[in-house]
Parts: sequence; C-alpha cells; structure tokens
Amino acid sequence: MLKAIRLLRQFHELPEEYREIVFFSEGGSYWNTMAPIIESLLEKGRALTYLTMGSKDLGLRQHSGSVASFCLGHGINPMCFMSMLRANLVIMTTPGLQTLTIKRSPAVKHYVHVIHSPTGVSFYRKFSFDHFDTVMCSGEHQIDEIRKLERIRNSKPKNLLKTGLPYMDMLSAQLKGSRGDSQGEGTSILLAPTWGPNGALSRYRMRLIEVLASTGLDTIIRPHPQQLKSEVSLLTELKSASAGIDSISWDFEPSGHGSMLFSDIMISDLSGVIFDYAFVYEKPVITLDYELDTKGFEHEDLEGAVWEREMAQSLGAVVSGDNLDILPKIIADTLSRKHLRDEMGELRAASIFNFGNAGRVAAEQLIELL
Repeated sequence: MLKAIRLLRQFHELPEEYREIVFFSEGGSYWNTMAPIIESLLEKGRALTYLTMGSKDLGLRQHSGSVASFCLGHGINPMCFMSMLRANLVIMTTPGLQTLTIKRSPAVKHYVHVIHSPTGVSFYRKFSFDHFDTVMCSGEHQIDEIRKLERIRNSKPKNLLKTGLPYMDMLSAQLKGSRGDSQGEGTSILLAPTWGPNGALSRYRMRLIEVLASTGLDTIIRPHPQQLKSEVSLLTELKSASAGIDSISWDFEPSGHGSMLFSDIMISDLSGVIFDYAFVYEKPVITLDYELDTKGFEHEDLEGAVWEREMAQSLGAVVSGDNLDILPKIIADTLSRKHLRDEMGELRAASIFNFGNAGRVAAEQLIELL
C-alpha cells in the first residue's frame, strides 16, 4: 500500500502530457501487444506512461524521454495504484475491469481494452468487457458478439474499434527477419494447447503425447504461458513421464517464434495461438474438438456457435478428442495438401483488421479518442 502511494505521488507529479495516455500491463508477456502501439505514438510525438506488474518487462527498458515507466509489482499495490489513478486514457489488455481485481478510478476519463487474441469472446470470463468505454477489436466477429452481449444485458453500447492485432505486427516483422534461417531437419509437430479445463494437454495428458510420439516425427510441446503459473505440477509430471521418449522436446521460451518457425504443423485446441500459426506463419493446424466447459464464460449468454470452432476446419483439420488414434493419419494427410498457404492468406484477410499495421492504426485511434 505504501509503495502504491509513493508511486502514485511520482506519477501525479509528471507533466500533464505523460498522464494523457497511460498503458497498464500485467507483465512482459503482453509487451508484444503494447510495443507497436507505443512505438507509433512516439513516432507521432506523443508522451505517455507505461505501468507494468512485471519487473522483467521489456517495456521498462524504453530509452525515450517521452516515456515514463513504473513497475507496480504484484499483490495489493497495483490494485491500489490503479484505483486512485488520474489520467485521460488508460489502455490495458486485462479484461474484467471493475468485476475482477482492477477497479475503475473515478479520476480516469476513459478506459480502453485491447483484445490481444483473434478468437471470439465466448471463452472470456463473464462481463470481461462490460465496464470499458472502448474496446479495440481484432475482427468483425468480436464486434458482433460484444454487441449481442450488450443487447442481452441492456447495457450501454461501447465504442468498438476496427483495430486488429498489434502483436501480429511484431510476429510478422520477426518472421520476415527469419526468412533466411535454415529449417530443422525432417518434419516436426508443434503441440501448443491452451491452459485450464479446456486445454488438450490438461485433458489428455500422456495419452496425447504418446499418440504424437507414435508418428515417428519430432514433437515440440509448448505449454501455454499461463500453464507455467497455474498448472506447474501437471507440467512437471508430464515432462518427467515423457523424458524417455527421444522424439519429444519441451519449449518454455518466452517467445514461441522458434517453435513456430521450425515446425511444420500444429496440434492444438481452441487456443488463440492456432490463428498465429495459420495467419502469420501460414502453416496448417489440426484442432482437437471436444465438449467445452462454458460455465462462467461469456458463451453462457452468447450461446450458439463458437467462432473459433467454426473456423478450425479451414485451418487444416479437426479431430475428435475421442478419436486420437487417427491423428497420425490426419497429420500425414494435412501435410500433403498443397494449397493451404494460399487459403490461409484469404482467411486472414476476411478475419483480421489491418494485418501487419494494427499498431499504427491503434495509435491513430487513441489520438482521436483524446
């Protein structure tokens, strides 16, 4: 609490232009979303403040006199700081404003949420967007779903912007810089599921790993970043159990770029990473399909089809979780399809706003909001 008050005093002593645009981040894993927006704002001559809960966040290392950076730490300090903040615009990727840990400050004029996934909103927790003034959306499907929730709840319509995905700007640039890198030997599989009860690794454990090992192909397992925090015992158990399988390796690196670059096909569930792999790296995805736990998620109110489930077939193939034994054949069949890369580009154009240019668009939208 004392730290929050001290940092607040320092923040409120800043010149006014640093308190017009304020970014709040839960930590370094969200920097790729924030960075393209911040870079574009700085190019336009804007000053801003960057708040983060992570001491290793790259956002703290910005070498610009136009950026004031603060590390809020964890626990009660960021909650206290954010509840007493005075600012014009506060931009955040954290959902659940007012309903979860971060509360609206009466001295903030406008809150902006940046959606950092191309998926629909079905598997966000209930009321994730209800208390924001503006939501930066990645595609038309998110706008449609949020409008539907507003009608269901008879809530005030939010300002919904056609922004896109700034972190895909970063991924695209990184990929262009890696085009000359040599590919790995042979064909390899990337297993990259989501976390929690709807995650394939949580649900099928060693059964899934053993099926992939039976293909004879090298398999990289990359757990969801949140799984490294919330399901440590599960990952420890699976890493130990798979240690004797030569074709299995694990990727715990902060960036998934290496695994996505050097693999040839992804196995996942309805994690947002399937669209990174398909839209940026233009590689096929096999999605595991099974009954999803919708309790407490927006889908309870939305009902109907889940957007990412509808899209999954177009990314490569869909396999029932009850039929994992056919995965080796489906993998071989999907890899043999010659025109998938062209199909990915068309699908991306229809699904994502401003691909490769979302950071600049977001910066212009924020300046217009001011």
